[in-house]
Amino acid sequence: MDTNRTLPLGKSVRFHRTRFLILQCVLLLTFAILSTSALAATHFVRAGASGTGSGADWTNAYTSVPASLVRGDTYYVAAGSYGTLTLNDSGTSMITLLHPTASSHGTDTGWNATYAGEAIWTDIEISASDYTIDGVTGGGPGSWSSGFGFAVQMPASGGQAHAVGVTSNNVSNITLRHMDIQGRGRSYSGGDTDLVYMLNSYNNFYIGYSYLHDTDRTMMLTWPSAGTGMTVEYSYFARNGVAEHREAWSLSSDSNVVIRYNLFEDIFGTGVLAAVNNAGTAANWQVYGNAMYWTGNYTDGIINTGVIVIAHSNCPTSQCVSTSNWVIYNNVIAGLLQGSFISGFDLENVTGSVVCENNIWYNNNASSGPGPSGCGSATTADYNWFYKNTPTNNTSGSHDVVGTADPFVAGSSSSFPFGNWELASQIAGLSLPAPYNVDALGMGPSNGVWDRGAYQASNSAAPAAPQGLTATVQ
Repeated sequence: MDTNRTLPLGKSVRFHRTRFLILQCVLLLTFAILSTSALAATHFVRAGASGTGSGADWTNAYTSVPASLVRGDTYYVAAGSYGTLTLNDSGTSMITLLHPTASSHGTDTGWNATYAGEAIWTDIEISASDYTIDGVTGGGPGSWSSGFGFAVQMPASGGQAHAVGVTSNNVSNITLRHMDIQGRGRSYSGGDTDLVYMLNSYNNFYIGYSYLHDTDRTMMLTWPSAGTGMTVEYSYFARNGVAEHREAWSLSSDSNVVIRYNLFEDIFGTGVLAAVNNAGTAANWQVYGNAMYWTGNYTDGIINTGVIVIAHSNCPTSQCVSTSNWVIYNNVIAGLLQGSFISGFDLENVTGSVVCENNIWYNNNASSGPGPSGCGSATTADYNWFYKNTPTNNTSGSHDVVGTADPFVAGSSSSFPFGNWELASQIAGLSLPAPYNVDALGMGPSNGVWDRGAYQASNSAAPAAPQGLTATVQ
């Protein structure tokens, strides 16, 4: 091979030009990354701080979250009471509000361990995109209702109508994580209040590891505008009011939704999740690994249409929502109170597939209405399990089972709140692909068996040791 061969002039010029362009792109990319890293800054907020107020460290912290925030920056917010938090900054880089912890608090300058307590707002008003509000600690299995770094607590009285409000159209990329969001109580009579209130459309909204509780109306309201890209996971919804249309989530034609690994406790109204107005299609939903249950502590309300409701009948054509492309896997529906109409799912005007499998209906009493448990008008319904439901166990699939006893570990279905509805022994269901083959505690199939219900049996007997084996030494 001739290593000294010279390229023709035209090819040589093109070759060197290509190398120059590649080098130029690499340098520009490196500069952009370094510039972004250099520009992003960390700030500190502490109620009662008495330093310069520059936000540079814990001694000189801001005394409240500044009215204008810097795009791309992070703000640590220490324990204290802060009133209203307003987020309305121009730009698109993510702004992050973080709770400090003993091991991660930005700087040691001026740090005190007491700053790791709970930061509390009366309300949060969001009218721009790209915010992460992360309490860092609390929520999810093992600490469903405690240990939160951030909280929103509505005052006991006054004209405030919501805890978290999204007040502009097309707000995108919002994260609420590790937050305790508390209303005025389920019996409040001073006017309808909601916890997360979104009358305008949204894109990519996340609620995780949070506790939404004790409100007289809804925990989430996205009616009438709806949105796309909602994920709600590892969160605890508890105790709302008793009137009609007071659900955990009063929704519309919301699409591209994931509802997984949550607890819904003592929810009353039309349904736990319910769309009862607006036109369009609630499409591409994944509802799996949730427990929806009633403790019996409150007898003043009912579920009057279904546990999950997409209503299309008996409504004006312009206000009817259709259902398309849903999967509903491995949920527990338990303890629905007497007087409720239906303990099943009421998904109407199904225009695409709705698959409903591996769910458990346990001890539901819907004796005042038509009452059936089960999957309603799902296009595929099978591998579900029923016990002690009145007036009927509404089986429909060839692998549906009507049980003969309480399937849960002793005490797990009678003590509240609780972290799981663990099965006493395996109830084999349909094996499912990822991401549906892991429960909220991270457990996958045991002994090759994927159970029905929200939580896998953890005490399944291991396969018996083989007997009668012999070994030959060679």
